Amino acid sequence: MQSFGQEWYIYDGNAYTIASTSYSGTGTLQMFTMHPTKPVELAGRPQYHMNQLTAFAMAANLDSCRDGVRAYKNGQDLVKEYRDAAIARANETANAKYEEAPVTTPADPYRVSFTSGSPVSTQN
Repeated sequence: MQSFGQEWYIYDGNAYTIASTSYSGTGTLQMFTMHPTKPVELAGRPQYHMNQLTAFAMAANLDSCRDGVRAYKNGQDLVKEYRDAAIARANETANAKYEEAPVTTPADPYRVSFTSGSPVSTQN
């Protein structure tokens, strides 16, 4: 999404994705960040890296559980901000390209119209 409308993909080394795992057997919550890096080969696929951000013992005590829930919610809020910003940039790029597109004329046979140029007649 961040590379929408760009000639090349953007690899800035920053993580804009957070994943969480919860293990009910041990009562732990683990949080990870993920980010892509440039392909090793010119025509290759990007590589994805996952790093542990933090972990919480949710069943240990009330404070640890609250800390885990707070971190999870803050992570959701943060990636929503990243996602909304990326969507806004993509929309700006798409709108700019749309505005630059040539305007079609009525003589254009591929023009889509919801109105008719023919006269309207009514019958009683």
